[in-house]
Amino acid sequence: MNKIDSVTHIFFDLDGTLYNSKKLKLYISLKFFSQFFNLFKFFKLIRDFRLIYYYRRELENLRDSKFNNMQNVFDTHIEKVSFKLNIKREIVFKIINLWFNQIPLRYLSKCMPTYVQTTLSELKKRGYKLGILSDYLAIDKLSSMKILTYFDSVVSSQDTESNGYKPNNNGIKRLIKKTNSVAYQCCYVGDRKDCDVLTSHINNVLPILLSTKHSQTFNNQTSYIKINSLKDLLTIFR
Repeated sequence: MNKIDSVTHIFFDLDGTLYNSKKLKLYISLKFFSQFFNLFKFFKLIRDFRLIYYYRRELENLRDSKFNNMQNVFDTHIEKVSFKLNIKREIVFKIINLWFNQIPLRYLSKCMPTYVQTTLSELKKRGYKLGILSDYLAIDKLSSMKILTYFDSVVSSQDTESNGYKPNNNGIKRLIKKTNSVAYQCCYVGDRKDCDVLTSHINNVLPILLSTKHSQTFNNQTSYIKINSLKDLLTIFR
């Protein structure tokens, strides 16, 4: 039996996989910069822009860091940004929560291709268990996209129990355990080689790479299945 035939559980990354992250960034950018004309908000927005930039950069730094395997890695992440910019931790948390967890909820449904919901629905009809592993908080996003009910379990790298951003393997181990599965029965669909494919490889989970421009940035010889659209999963998993 080949590995595809063994799969009973299909796990997904969220950001950039189940919705168009470039389109979302465009919506967020328009929202952000439209406020620059308000003089009362101008300096606050400059601060927020710097904070968001360093937050994203520190996330990528943490992926390969010794801190990416410890309890409350999200708190460490916030503390590093707070120290770097000399901004109170509470303010950093508030701004990150606003721009990464709250404002995107208004636009996510507009950024999700129409075939995502039909693909998830068909996979469920075929008997597959579905799960989410995201580096960011996911439940509210999935709910705003009206696809939360398709998933049997949702795990975030920012959960205390996960203790690390991908490719740290704690998150996917939690997802396997929560869905009462074993690694060889699972596949993980994502858009980045450097964390999604690598996470799968480390845990003996079948990697499936959604082909995007971003997904080609990591030069690694790890084998994976490449798809051009989530609709291709319906051909792979019958």
